[in-house]
Amino acid sequence: MHRWLDKIYDKADVSISAQACILTMFASAAVFTISSNGDTIDASRQGWQSSEIYYQKAEILLSQETGPPTLESVQARFAAVQYLLSSSRPNKALFTFGTMVQLMQAVGMHRKVTAKPGSSTLDSITIQMHRRLFWCAFTLDKYLSIIMGRMPLLHIDDTNQALPMVVNDEDLTSEGVSQQVSNHGRDCLLHATAAHIEIGITLAKALHEQSRLPTVTDRSHVDAAVRRGSEIHDWRSRLPPILSGAIHPSSLIPCFRRQHSILTLARLHAIIFVTRPLLLRNLSLDLQEPEAKQYRDQLRACIRAAREVVELVSRSPRNRVLYPAFWFSQYIAFSAISVIHIYIIQLSRHRIPTNVFDTASHESEAMTVKNLYELAMVGQGHLAEAGHKSAPVWRYGPILESLSAKTGENIAFQTNDSTHQVRASNAQIVSTTQLRNNDNAYQTTNPAVQTHQDAPDHSIGPLAGTDSLWMNNHENLWTELMAEDLDNNHLTMDFWPQFDNLPMGTL
Repeated sequence: MHRWLDKIYDKADVSISAQACILTMFASAAVFTISSNGDTIDASRQGWQSSEIYYQKAEILLSQETGPPTLESVQARFAAVQYLLSSSRPNKALFTFGTMVQLMQAVGMHRKVTAKPGSSTLDSITIQMHRRLFWCAFTLDKYLSIIMGRMPLLHIDDTNQALPMVVNDEDLTSEGVSQQVSNHGRDCLLHATAAHIEIGITLAKALHEQSRLPTVTDRSHVDAAVRRGSEIHDWRSRLPPILSGAIHPSSLIPCFRRQHSILTLARLHAIIFVTRPLLLRNLSLDLQEPEAKQYRDQLRACIRAAREVVELVSRSPRNRVLYPAFWFSQYIAFSAISVIHIYIIQLSRHRIPTNVFDTASHESEAMTVKNLYELAMVGQGHLAEAGHKSAPVWRYGPILESLSAKTGENIAFQTNDSTHQVRASNAQIVSTTQLRNNDNAYQTTNPAVQTHQDAPDHSIGPLAGTDSLWMNNHENLWTELMAEDLDNNHLTMDFWPQFDNLPMGTL
């Protein structure tokens, strides 16, 4: 990229796709800024305006591209997908991603290529770029599929591409790894990339299983959760100290601290994803020991992971973990909060065991219905505050508000007090009205956001008032998903994909 940039400054010839790649990188970088202590935080209004200018120019260039696809063609579109997700355009990001996958396959990135000395084939740097790009796209494909309720475009059985080498860029040459540098004992930036790819492969397996498991009441769902949960546990045990939590994140340099935060969220999301189908099944009466214990263990892991996510989100205003433009964190927070609400609702309907958490343990106090609900409400407030410029977050709001209202009714019923409503501290909750007013002011002074609204992507739309407009158009679907009777077997596997898709559905 530095060579491309130098050529542009020297007015040398640079391909259209390479120019677009640089511009999309600038666009993505402009939505973040570095604080005084080195943390990455949301950019100012000027940063967002600059980022949109960069992206629009890159989009114009890509529309003029001709000839066979190249590595740069794929790189530019992958960077564009990341920017579109950060700027609240998930549907357009999905369409761009589909084009990128086709170009990637045309280039042959899904097939393994081995560098041979003296051969005219690809050099080692290009081969590693192919591997990195393919597997990063594979991981992103799983998240887009889960978040938007779509079929994945890339399948692990359709590729023989090798995993990328864990080596820093400066140690990689066209002939291979530099002989003068040894990675033994060194912290490598690619460790996090490799680890995220591995958790993406586990997600791919779980996604495939959940779409194929029978919907009848049996222990196959428990088996799947146990199997994937074991993989996640083994994955974590193999992480280097800087990423596993063995070294406190505050002791790490900003780059490794960000990687640790992302992998922590990825791990917690994976646990939630593989275990949350059990929240909709009442298997406690059908299973005998030790299968019943496995069922309770997986439920417990699900709620623990959800609680840990919300606690991480609640700390984020101080630690800057939940970036306002970081769609990945926003979605995982939404998933965790919704899992807590569904857990409480199912408890009130006696559809899951009441002894998931041992009443004699120290953990039981933190896992009481009241404490979980209060934590979820605090998490909702912080999520809204961190994402008040994000269209998906504005759609998360009415969904979570409806869930929390239902949960509050169940808590009131359990306490035999119809007037009792558990509420988090007003100081910790950001009201929808306040966010709407803030967003109106923001849109008035931010042309970039107005440009986003004009984009032909229904996932954007005007942010102010999106909550009421969204619910009016999805009331029937929402009612079906939150029906009083969840005994229909098809809801077991269909509920969560439909629920995830609600914020991304077109108006």
